[in-house]
Amino acid sequence: MYDALIIGGDGQIGDTFYRYLQQRSLNVRATTRKRPVLDGKIPFDLRWPCALPEANATFFCTGINGFKPCEADPAQAERINVTLLLETARRIYVPGRRLVYLSSSAAETHPDTIYGKCKREAEFGFLAIPGAVILRFGPVAFPGRSVYPNDVYSPINLITLHEYMHAAMSIPLAGLNRITNRDWKAEEQAA
Repeated sequence: MYDALIIGGDGQIGDTFYRYLQQRSLNVRATTRKRPVLDGKIPFDLRWPCALPEANATFFCTGINGFKPCEADPAQAERINVTLLLETARRIYVPGRRLVYLSSSAAETHPDTIYGKCKREAEFGFLAIPGAVILRFGPVAFPGRSVYPNDVYSPINLITLHEYMHAAMSIPLAGLNRITNRDWKAEEQAA
């Protein structure tokens, strides 16, 4: 059994978190839709229902991300970001093992958009799974990407997000966890 499985290991957050955990000598696997498959990743897409390896913690860093891609095809966004995501989570759920869903501040700040609606519906689905963890955070800042704060959530840098994700593997954080401006400001002052 693996320490962690990252579903969506070919995206910016999933891939860098995969490397973050590897650097900490954890036994970790990640999925990818990319061909050829590199770095020992597992070929997987939410649309391909297949067996996944068992892990103590499974991270869901996958889906159609962003307002514009979701607005371009609302039915597909709902199917992938809610229906197939939750089907996969329920299929691999085992009591005592952690499921961690990476949500978005859009679930709270933009619930009238397709992206925000999908994130919120997925959160409700994960809340129904005993012990599941939801991390809701603002835009992720990484090199080459401009992000903006809003009234509730500041941008979060990738390293800080990885630290929250890593903590979710062992600290009892079940349910919805918001990473807001207050948390961000406290981290900046402490650094």
